[in-house]
Amino acid sequence: MEDDLSIIADSARALYDRGLYSAALEKYEALIQSEVHESQLYLNIGNCYTRLGELGEAKVYFERALLHNPVNESARHNLNWINLRITESILEPQEELIHWVSGGARSFLLPEYWIILSWFFILVTLFMLILRRTRMAGLTWRWPFATTALAAAFIIIAQVSVPSSQLAIVTKRNSVGFSEPSNDSNQILILNEGSSGIVIKEEHNWSCIKFSNGQLAWFSKNDWEMVLPKTN
Repeated sequence: MEDDLSIIADSARALYDRGLYSAALEKYEALIQSEVHESQLYLNIGNCYTRLGELGEAKVYFERALLHNPVNESARHNLNWINLRITESILEPQEELIHWVSGGARSFLLPEYWIILSWFFILVTLFMLILRRTRMAGLTWRWPFATTALAAAFIIIAQVSVPSSQLAIVTKRNSVGFSEPSNDSNQILILNEGSSGIVIKEEHNWSCIKFSNGQLAWFSKNDWEMVLPKTN
């Protein structure tokens, strides 16, 4: 299976190098369908969309690349390049503090490695408790307490470091915001491709999106794409 995925990735890269960006994109999306979720893959898809002139989609994938690896400098550079070419009538919103804490934790280690660290200290704790009961009765309880505390801390960090985001980006040429989740309600604003906001609630085919200035508006889901797609 891994060999097949490597063949697809190599084929996609060869197509990209030949300037066949749409064909390369199909190959990369096949990897997504195979449950491959890696920062480099999202970066490659973003590059394809950039070459095709679809800046909204490109921005989505560069954001995804950074969500999975906050220190991916190529993705950050390309995202900044995209933002310079996008005209946003409303400043890009800031996500909640937990989003930045989560990104900071992933900058050091991926969630699965934080879990491995926690298990390591749990095993160290068990070893010291056994040692204290069998050979080293004088071993102070402070050491098992410290390793238990570290294990608990790493478990919490692992949970916090799991990627999370409510950021959504306009992928159509423009998107109209309404006062209510209905085309018959009042039009509030029109946003260009690449504009972004925070999804706070959804209703049928509508998303209520909040912006940096506190403004709320309802948009058609078809015009926007979540940076972190929801899983069923």
